[in-house]
Amino acid sequence: MKKAQCVLVLVLAFFIFSNLKIMMGIIARGQKVLDSSDNFPGTPFLFLKSFLTHIYQAGYYDDHTPVNPDLDPVYARNFQTAEFALAPTILDHEKPWKYDLVIIHFSGTRSISNIIKHLPSRIVAFNGSNIALIRRLK
Repeated sequence: MKKAQCVLVLVLAFFIFSNLKIMMGIIARGQKVLDSSDNFPGTPFLFLKSFLTHIYQAGYYDDHTPVNPDLDPVYARNFQTAEFALAPTILDHEKPWKYDLVIIHFSGTRSISNIIKHLPSRIVAFNGSNIALIRRLK
């Protein structure tokens, strides 16, 4: 009887150790995925967070502006991604030019200089590709 109990304890210990090792591997892989900021949709906008720390509202302009922005999936994705990444700052896409700070998200077919040359403003931050923060001058 003692021999059977020892074998059973050894089998259970082996089973528990095997399951623990498998679970630790799953947890480690899951942790690696959670730590990766590349998987966060708002990553391109995060460089603006430090400039908007104490800003309650800012404008949002996207040069991909369809007739009805609220119904266009590309525009909605861009705007909602920016809004999510930069919360608690509230972004206004309907009247972006009434704010001192405006986030400009452009598709790349137009350059930042083409967009702001008609506006009295200066660039506060630029990610080097398609997102800029401008301050409107009065």
